[in-house]
Amino acid sequence: MSYISQPSFHPRHIRSNASVSLSARRTERKQGVLPLTGNRRTGARKVRKSDEVTPIGNRLAKLVLFISTVLILANAIAGDQGLIQTAMVRSKYEQLSDSVARLQDENRKLALQAARLRHDVKAIEKLARDDLGLIRPGERLFIVTGQIVPGP
Repeated sequence: MSYISQPSFHPRHIRSNASVSLSARRTERKQGVLPLTGNRRTGARKVRKSDEVTPIGNRLAKLVLFISTVLILANAIAGDQGLIQTAMVRSKYEQLSDSVARLQDENRKLALQAARLRHDVKAIEKLARDDLGLIRPGERLFIVTGQIVPGP
């Protein structure tokens, strides 16, 4: 709220205006309204004696604040969405991400091998010889072992 001061009509502030009488000036005079303000705080407060017991309300408020802080911290660390649970979920996510990457790589290799087997005859023959142990008709199979055969 702003305070607008009215000019004072004190005789020493009046310019020489002879037509206005002193009684007329008093009737025109309006007193300004002071703004309503609360008590101003100076920052000073009552100092308690050192041996005086703190009020029960203050002690109770401090106790409630301490207990609620401890509970919030405990929930933040060990709760359902706490620090420990978050670390475990993050670790599991990394493991699953690595597993998905390995499976995608294996899937890509198998898709390439399937495409080769559908279209390349040499790839089919190599698979038949290496994995299945097949030979062409008319070929001879020699099995070489690491043993030395004594001569005549």
